[in-house]
Amino acid sequence: MLLFFYPLVCSMIETHFNISGEYSGIIASLLFTRNFHIHFVKSYLPVLIIVLVSWIQFRINGLSEARIAIALSTILLLSWFYLSRTDQLTISYMTYLDMWRAINYLFVFLAAVESFYVINTLKYVNTKVRIEMKRSLFCNINSSSSMIKLMVRF
Repeated sequence: MLLFFYPLVCSMIETHFNISGEYSGIIASLLFTRNFHIHFVKSYLPVLIIVLVSWIQFRINGLSEARIAIALSTILLLSWFYLSRTDQLTISYMTYLDMWRAINYLFVFLAAVESFYVINTLKYVNTKVRIEMKRSLFCNINSSSSMIKLMVRF
């Protein structure tokens, strides 16, 4: 971790002496702040763009391989982005950044699930429509041929 991302705001050094006047210790207090714009550009903005790209599939109409491609590629891209970040500390507790990541994974995953659901639903509806169209076409052919037979008999 580089200290460039955390500039020193204030520092204070205290020296302590015991009763006999001997030097007993030193206390250094350092106050660092975070450059939020660097953290925003490196962590939050790329993930936000990935999530927005995953929502493009909501605007694609009908059955399309593009929906599946967008869903899978955004999941893989988000996973790659999080796994490639090695400049962050590893700690044993959950932070707000970890919650941000979990929520983004949830958004992208639910967009993929919605895409798969829509594709399967449209396939089911299209097959039912085709079957009904074949039935109605077959019935029309039969009724018209019987009408022709009736006309020939009279």
